[in-house]
Amino acid sequence: MMWIRLTVIACGLMTAGLLAGCATEGGYATGEVFDTSIRTVALPVFANRTFYRETEFYLTEALAKEIESRTPYKVTRSSSADTMITGTVLTVDKQLISRTLHSSVTQESKLVVSASFEWKDLRSGKILRKRGTIAGVAEFIPTAPVGEPEQVAHHAAIAELAREIVSVMRTDW
Repeated sequence: MMWIRLTVIACGLMTAGLLAGCATEGGYATGEVFDTSIRTVALPVFANRTFYRETEFYLTEALAKEIESRTPYKVTRSSSADTMITGTVLTVDKQLISRTLHSSVTQESKLVVSASFEWKDLRSGKILRKRGTIAGVAEFIPTAPVGEPEQVAHHAAIAELAREIVSVMRTDW
């Protein structure tokens, strides 16, 4: 009976050891994986090629928050940064999804915000990631009874775009 207890305890310790080993460097990981040699990212305000004013500021702010919350990197000034992300807001498009049955009034719409960006290592000059077009999409219902303003979708699409950019920043397998 005693050896059964010892076996159960030993199996429990081995399982705990295996699980701890999986979470360590060189083992398996379940979370996002980012390059640990990078500590800081400079993030100047994106350029804006659209007529939607201040979209570049909203995107830069959302991206900074996303980088700080999802990555091990800190957003800092370009004079002290390891890397830099530069980019341009390319388009803000409102697209019709559906109309009301009897009056042909827009019932559902979606807003697509697209951008291009480049992530460069300032220490070596190497381009780490570059995307010609990456987009964030948000749907909204402008008609009653919901009556969501377009600005709600604008901010949601920008937040989605920031999440997509940070996802691209992950290391390759």
